[in-house]
Amino acid sequence: MKTNNTTNVPLTDGIIHARLRQVWTMYTTRLCTRGLGWLVAVFVSIVFIDLALDWGCDLSGFWRLLLLLLNLVCLGWVAHRSLIRLLQRFDPVAEALRVERGQPDLNGVLVSGVQFHDESMYGSQISRELMQAVRQQAEAKAKTLDLSVVARRVALRTAMICAAVALLLLVGFGRWRGEYFVVLAERMLNPFSQTAYPTFTKLEVLSGDLMVRSGEPVTVRARATGVIPRTGQLGVRYGLVGWEFVPLDSIDPARPGEFTYTFTRVRDTLDYQFRAGDGRSRQHQIKVVHPPRIDSGRVQIAYPAYTKMAAQEVDTLNLKVPEGSQLIWRLKFNEKVLGADLLMDGADPVALQLSENGREASASMAALASRSYQIGFKWRLGSRDYNEPGARYYLQVIPDSNPQISLLQPSEDGKATLKKVINLAYSARDDYSLGKAAIVFSVNDGAELRHELGAIADTTHTEANYNWPVTEKFPGLKEGDLLTFAVEVTDKRPGEVGKNRSLSRRIQFVSEKNYLEYILSRQRKNLGQLRPIYLQQKDSGNELSKFKGEKP
Repeated sequence: MKTNNTTNVPLTDGIIHARLRQVWTMYTTRLCTRGLGWLVAVFVSIVFIDLALDWGCDLSGFWRLLLLLLNLVCLGWVAHRSLIRLLQRFDPVAEALRVERGQPDLNGVLVSGVQFHDESMYGSQISRELMQAVRQQAEAKAKTLDLSVVARRVALRTAMICAAVALLLLVGFGRWRGEYFVVLAERMLNPFSQTAYPTFTKLEVLSGDLMVRSGEPVTVRARATGVIPRTGQLGVRYGLVGWEFVPLDSIDPARPGEFTYTFTRVRDTLDYQFRAGDGRSRQHQIKVVHPPRIDSGRVQIAYPAYTKMAAQEVDTLNLKVPEGSQLIWRLKFNEKVLGADLLMDGADPVALQLSENGREASASMAALASRSYQIGFKWRLGSRDYNEPGARYYLQVIPDSNPQISLLQPSEDGKATLKKVINLAYSARDDYSLGKAAIVFSVNDGAELRHELGAIADTTHTEANYNWPVTEKFPGLKEGDLLTFAVEVTDKRPGEVGKNRSLSRRIQFVSEKNYLEYILSRQRKNLGQLRPIYLQQKDSGNELSKFKGEKP
């Protein structure tokens, strides 16, 4: 038998089509009833779950918004699963097949009767009398069909029981605490609403939202009205970490129902909430603001010209520089400041020059003494101004030490004739540059005299020799006079130069006869010092010769 596309079967007012439409209507109605029953049961369950979560955990706006989206997804899934995917448009052939699955004794008569309704769809080889006979038989069967058999295949009992129980719970809780549903609806439809659930104990936070400087103590307060318990809790939460609770007592008879707590030092932003009895306050925040800090600090150093050191810039505020260096601080702050000072210990503050945006500052100063210092700045938090001393740094000033000098010749005190030319040899050293040299002397410990040797080459170290014809330069010397002398060198320090002297040497002027005796006595002394060494070497040689003679 040739079949037709069921979607093209025209709807008619015949007995078969009328009865099949009744089947479709009853089946679809029971499907909708069951689907709505499951939706009601799930919806009521979601309401109680939302109430338990929101009331028990006091969800924030973000979590309520997320919960609302989950609710819609859950309801949409249940609606699709239990109703939408099962609904179909009326199709006579499909309904006839559904009826015959419930009543197998029809043996396909009903389906054939629906398919033979339009004879023009079939060729001449199909008997028209046969098609009419089948339709008549199908109409006779359709008149006596029990349509409820097909509809009863959609079970309603479980869904209706669940829906009824859910509605009874909803109505019962609504009569007892209906205002909770009203608040829940407002908080879920407007996730960022601050509406609170009704309680016997009502809490009002007196301190509210606060903004404080890092490290300062903070006191928070709340007042309970209605049923006032003697104890309560303060919930504290840092960031997304869970709540921590601190027990509180309300024992001040002058202020009944008032709870207070003092944070001795607050360093990070936190949320807080009071709880007492069945009441919960709104959540408030203590926002911690850290003082401005130096993001970057650089110091330009211009060394004294006489040091011949090239200027440089360093990125540290702990400094070690030669005395007299010129320093220029250039600082950048992470936040705007109202003013800044360079606070040197034992010196007056030096105001830094601020940029227009208040985030850059500069100051200059000559390095004259070692001392610690701070960069102090003024900033504002709310209506209060703060003066921050800032971190402590150290400026180490290296004083320009006096030059060092050693007298190499003569190596000791001695005697000389008036014809003596004193051979001087000295070695001098300075941190940066040597200046001048001079012989400083006196006769018979009298007044100090000077003999200038002139400027030293531009260097930090020198060794020089000088033949000093002292009797030619000072003809007044005579036999018996005592000459005391030393070499003095200076540096090129501006202002008061640094200077230093070598050890002094003393020479006594004598006659040629006495000088000869002095020389002979020194020779005898030197020979006396050499004789033990000579004898020791001679004995060592004899022992060595004996040792060599004993060899085979």
